[in-house]
Amino acid sequence: MIADVCLPRRWSAVIVSLAVITACGENQSPTGPDTPAPAVVQLGPQLLQVQHNPATPFCGVPAGTGATVLVARATLSWTGTEWVGKATDSASGDFEMHFHEAGPASASGVSVSGTITGTLIHVPDLFQGFPAYTARVNFGSDNRTALSGIAAPAGGATNLPLAAVEGTGSGTAALTDGAGLVCPAASFQWTLVATT
Repeated sequence: MIADVCLPRRWSAVIVSLAVITACGENQSPTGPDTPAPAVVQLGPQLLQVQHNPATPFCGVPAGTGATVLVARATLSWTGTEWVGKATDSASGDFEMHFHEAGPASASGVSVSGTITGTLIHVPDLFQGFPAYTARVNFGSDNRTALSGIAAPAGGATNLPLAAVEGTGSGTAALTDGAGLVCPAASFQWTLVATT
């Protein structure tokens, strides 16, 4: 004869509850709905411009300049919690920037903060009217190169005719020219502007 096993009533309720939770939770991710991208920033194709301000005076490209301007192609997307800007192609490097709202929005824009990693390679064709030069900036891989700035619609706080994000950066930002020059940055400015 098999003995009947009886559990106290409270244990039966716990087991039934666990079974229901397990069955209802199958194949579902425990995330809430993503928030839509704030309209202040236009997604899609962008140009990322970085002005590298060297820690050593006149350590720039072309040789002897006080600051170096680099321009590369980027693609901006929204993950549900932050903007992500990535190099569009290998000619622009492998940089990846993440930034999010860091303050209340106003009619002129919203404060943002974040980080940038990887390498930005200057694309001379995007910097028309200036002699072509080779330059790249390495932002490191440890997420310690910080970004802060403001995201604004066309004609907003950035005073640009297109939606843009611009600000300053600090941390790792080593400029090289492919010929042996290495210039650590004291700081850098950045502008991400939509191309369409």
